[in-house]
Amino acid sequence: MAYCSSPAPLGAPRDGPPCIRAPTVCQRTKFILAGALECKSVRDRRELGRHLENDVIDALAVEPLCGGVSVVRDPHPDFDGGGFSQTNFAMKQERAHWNLHLD
Repeated sequence: MAYCSSPAPLGAPRDGPPCIRAPTVCQRTKFILAGALECKSVRDRRELGRHLENDVIDALAVEPLCGGVSVVRDPHPDFDGGGFSQTNFAMKQERAHWNLHLD
C-alpha cells in the first residue's frame, strides 16, 4: 500500500521515494474503522482467519517463485468440525516443511 498523498511525518527521511512514508493519523483512523467494520461483518470471527488463509494460499499459487509449494491446511476442531487429519500428517512426514500458525 502506498501513502503517496500524505506529507512525510516529522523525523521521516525526505530524500527517499514518497511512497514509503508512514500513514497520517487520518489514514490510520480509516484503517482502524475498516478493520472494526470487517470484524462486525462476519458471524464468526474465525471466518476472517480463514479469509486470510485463503488469501495467502492464493498469493502463493500465483507467484512463480513459489512453484512446487504445497499448502496443507489442518482442520480446526471447532470451526471445521474436523479433528486430526491422517492424510495431512503423512504429507508433512514425507517432505520438509514449515508451519504458519494463525491464531
